[in-house]
Amino acid sequence: MICLKDCGGCHEQRGCSNRSPVALGRHLNLDDWNSLLSNSKTKARLIEFLFGEFENSVHLLQAGFTVDLSGGFRDRMRMVMLNRSGNADTNFEERLSCTHEEADTRVVLHMLDCLERGFDVVLVDANDTDIVVVLLYHYKLFLGNHPNCEKRKVYVRFHSYLVPIHRLCSNLPNDFVHSICLLHTLSGCDTVGFMFSKGKRVVAKAVEKWGLEKPIALLVQEIQKSKLDPAVLEKFSVICKKVVVASYGKDPDHFTSLNELRVHLYPRKRELKYLPPSDAAFECHAKRVYLQLDIFLQANRAKPQFLDPLQFGWMFQDGGVRPVVSTLQAFPEGVVPQYCSCKRCTKKCSCAGNRPCDLLCGCGGKCFMDEFDMLDG
Repeated sequence: MICLKDCGGCHEQRGCSNRSPVALGRHLNLDDWNSLLSNSKTKARLIEFLFGEFENSVHLLQAGFTVDLSGGFRDRMRMVMLNRSGNADTNFEERLSCTHEEADTRVVLHMLDCLERGFDVVLVDANDTDIVVVLLYHYKLFLGNHPNCEKRKVYVRFHSYLVPIHRLCSNLPNDFVHSICLLHTLSGCDTVGFMFSKGKRVVAKAVEKWGLEKPIALLVQEIQKSKLDPAVLEKFSVICKKVVVASYGKDPDHFTSLNELRVHLYPRKRELKYLPPSDAAFECHAKRVYLQLDIFLQANRAKPQFLDPLQFGWMFQDGGVRPVVSTLQAFPEGVVPQYCSCKRCTKKCSCAGNRPCDLLCGCGGKCFMDEFDMLDG
């Protein structure tokens, strides 16, 4: 099965580069491959060109081999099966013609189809963490209680080594596997940003320390049943905030507001990049997490019902799709921020006496905080 990843969907809308599209042909001289793929339209045309060549090369297949072409045609629903054995699959289009925009989720559908058809070993060639995480979740969901599941092996060829999905499912706790898609998305993926210095390992350890795997696993089950339920959306926001608080080493039951956590951490961190997002910014971040999580959870469906991105943290701006940074303005309306460039303010500075140093100053507000600490002490 060949399921090439193109640049469609949100990635194409955001745009990969301002480079002009390249005309493709059989005798195109590829001097700079990275430059060729940096344009989303050129990449999409290249995928269409390759699929057309594959479709007309069935005679090159060895007897007994089958190649499925999916996701690279102009018609995203089109599915082509190349087979020289004569044992053609008559209902493959009904099973595998899907509306997935990304190969990350489309490949899950093909993996599950191979397992249902009785293949004992499935090898996925992909250098993408998203694919590993989604395959891990859906393999567990599909074969968790299936008889002889230990005989069904799925590997992902990730860079230079093989990742045994079936073995990870057997060794990792069930609650962690069921919550892995949410944790992976919350800590950053292709369409969702991440918090500075809070990578996936930090998040996973924090969730394990504070025992959040079970609540997250139950929440994922609720999302699958009723993803637009307001109560589920509210619970999702609460759980995500707890994960963020735990990632910063604090008790998730003590801080219910990220604004309070920012105030608590600032005297120790004193740099914005080390602070958690504000409640207004995290609200938009959580919506994007929910949107991408819903896409991952529906990877086993041929025709999933996707949510509206404009209702979940995205907006149209300057001809493309852009993330909504926050529900509040950075400064009150009519206020013009003023700041100095001093690295260490003294009484001789021109800004001294006019206003106290804040986060916008070159000192990052340290002068003001030092004075505050002295008064407080």
